[in-house]
Amino acid sequence: MMRISEKGITLIKEFEGCSLKAYPDPGTGGDPWT
Repeated sequence: MMRISEKGITLIKEFEGCSLKAYPDPGTGGDPWT
């Protein structure tokens, strides 16, 4: 199994737009929150 370094994870999060905070659904502007 391939292991990813912390630098790799940070880079992926940057490009994937990883957000650890809930935000409103882009389609409805509200529920369901993701």
